[in-house]
Amino acid sequence: MRNVVIYWVTALLLLPISGCVVIDAVKEGIVTPPTAEVLGVSVVDASDRGTALEAAVRLTNVNNVELPLESVRVRMVGPNGQRFVSDAPATVSMPPNGSQVLRVRGVLPGRGGDLEGEEVAVSVSVRWIPPGEVRAILTESRVPLPVVVARKNMTKADDEDGER
Repeated sequence: MRNVVIYWVTALLLLPISGCVVIDAVKEGIVTPPTAEVLGVSVVDASDRGTALEAAVRLTNVNNVELPLESVRVRMVGPNGQRFVSDAPATVSMPPNGSQVLRVRGVLPGRGGDLEGEEVAVSVSVRWIPPGEVRAILTESRVPLPVVVARKNMTKADDEDGER
């Protein structure tokens, strides 16, 4: 009985510390957080019901291990306040020591148009899964998965320089 009490007291004392250790481990470079950058936004289709847009987002992983993605959240805000928000399970992962371009689509409701010269705000939040033991500690400690965010306000003219 005494051993059980000692075990639970030790576990309760270490629980908050383990979460801090994970956060510090990520910050100190044991697992370097990936980066995200919005490259461009293009109009895919426009009709009287809305404007379909595609945003190109570059995800970069400098770690020697693959980083799976848990979810991708896309938010687009058009020039007249139209909004598109989508939470989607990710279907990709970030390759080790590499980058890839993720293309995400959304529709801004309302009268469609080519948005020539109009500004569109794009925000992409990517929730990524650290490898191995770090992930296990996060789960056990109920620490939320880390997130990388990319934001950019763009006009159609800005997209001319972006990747397609």
